[in-house]
Amino acid sequence: MDELHDLPMVDGQTASPQSSSRNRLPWVAAVAIFLCFSILYIGLRTGQYNGDMVWQARTAEGLRDVDFKADHLMYGPMVRGIYLAWQAVGLPGRALIALQTVNALFGGVMIAVMFLIMWHLTKRPGVSIFTAALFGLTPYIWRHATDVETYATNKMFQTIAIYFMFLLAMRGERSRPYLLAVAVGVFHAMAAHIQYLHVMLVPGALAACMLSVESGWRKRFGVAGVYLGVVGVLVWVPYLYIAFFVVEVSDLSGLWAWLVGPAYGWPAGARMGVLETPMKLGAGFLNWATPLGLPTHQAKRVLLGDNGLGAYLADFWWRIPIVLSLGAVQAGLIWRLIRSWRHIVASWRNVVIVSLFIIVFYQAFHIYWGGFFMNLAMPAYVVMLALAYVDACRNRREEKFANVLSIGVPAILAIVATAGLVFAYIPQHDPANNEALQEVKAVSSEVSTDDLVFGPGGCLASEYWAYFAPIHRTHWLEVYVGPEDDRLGFMLRRGDRAIEEVLEQGGRVFVHRLFADEDHMTRPWNEMRFAGVERKDVAGHFRRYPHEEIEIAGYRYWEITGLPEDREVEDEAELDEPTPAVD
Repeated sequence: MDELHDLPMVDGQTASPQSSSRNRLPWVAAVAIFLCFSILYIGLRTGQYNGDMVWQARTAEGLRDVDFKADHLMYGPMVRGIYLAWQAVGLPGRALIALQTVNALFGGVMIAVMFLIMWHLTKRPGVSIFTAALFGLTPYIWRHATDVETYATNKMFQTIAIYFMFLLAMRGERSRPYLLAVAVGVFHAMAAHIQYLHVMLVPGALAACMLSVESGWRKRFGVAGVYLGVVGVLVWVPYLYIAFFVVEVSDLSGLWAWLVGPAYGWPAGARMGVLETPMKLGAGFLNWATPLGLPTHQAKRVLLGDNGLGAYLADFWWRIPIVLSLGAVQAGLIWRLIRSWRHIVASWRNVVIVSLFIIVFYQAFHIYWGGFFMNLAMPAYVVMLALAYVDACRNRREEKFANVLSIGVPAILAIVATAGLVFAYIPQHDPANNEALQEVKAVSSEVSTDDLVFGPGGCLASEYWAYFAPIHRTHWLEVYVGPEDDRLGFMLRRGDRAIEEVLEQGGRVFVHRLFADEDHMTRPWNEMRFAGVERKDVAGHFRRYPHEEIEIAGYRYWEITGLPEDREVEDEAELDEPTPAVD
């Protein structure tokens, strides 16, 4: 990796033409990196849309009302605004494509900012480009820069906030600590409005404020006060207005319930046992250490086993050497951090302190709730690994291990990135590989608007039907609605009433094969969440109806041909409870 001597800081002096040219160099490189990754992400937008993606696309198109969820407060209004702007300038495509394109641009900005972070820390173009590329090819960043969910947006704002935090802590802009504190507050607030778990960035930001001045506690507290004032006003004014005037909570207890109850169940206490705690500590590690990114539930299956660990690993055999390789790289860099911490802290003391505050507080919530959100600390985590790599490169003549590390890290990561591109990212790009989407499109073209199709509940299938085939009547077996003590019965009674209404009106009723055959295990339908309801119970309920097995567009369904003799008449008022929004 090429090294470049530190460029001289120009402070209070007139820069020479050569210095000005050098000062422009990182910004030119950042623009080039932004363009490269934006084009890459746009060209390989995912075709594996999950329910949340389609949900947001429907929000953007006005097919459903904008909802103000406390954990993603402004994302709904933002996607509506993005799509309106998309239409205003005459760009083609529905909201799904528009939002993916904007997320790809946000992803490109994020990678460019990571380059600038490393440039300010090291002044080494090779290391800076390498770190930015590594950040852009990690599964967490890649996945969300090519989809429609909230994470590319909040990660972009978070990464920009961290960039200004590092500038503040490095005292590289001595004459403007208050302005930098304002910038941190603005971008932190924007990140929090898209994902409110970014409240955990506050300790790191306060640490940066306290490190921004060499001496004088009054000025340090002044910088911190500016930051807290900006982020407090920008976050709490919109939250309180929406809570009391839009959501219409009535008191402080209602405000608390809206803020934390539905989304994360606070204060429910720790949700894991002794065996799960180390597993969840490792889940964020695994999410980074594979090109696909193992979600938390898959990390459980890999680490603890789930109905046949061997069969599961056989399906992902090519991931195993990748996980081990990237795990070894991370272990080596973490070992370097520990072994050479005095040297690393001496070179980047303030940055290390701020990064540790960020990682520790995000990790605290990760331990409490689950492995997925460890990825919210990714920018600081990657910076720390990159600093360990820089230290290893700088001392490679002194230590054989450091020499191996400095050569092996880029080689291993280049191989892994190529494997991820070929085996994960490119196949994920093709909607033809999305079995659920292809089935919805095929079946919807052969059923009438008078018909009723029963499918699995949850956000995937129902959102596909609502977005790609909105003219057809569907009824989704949502088990998370209804009385706590009788959710299955409530769900099935609603289904009975819908079947009776359609048959009386001359329509046809079709039952998805997942419920027609309790042994059916074809992906992805078997991965639907049924809140503990056994599919055999649902299949047994449908067997009460006269039915026959048919094929629709090559897919097997049951057609309900009549009503069961033992049906009961239910109180319709009981069944009118609205289905809650999918998170």
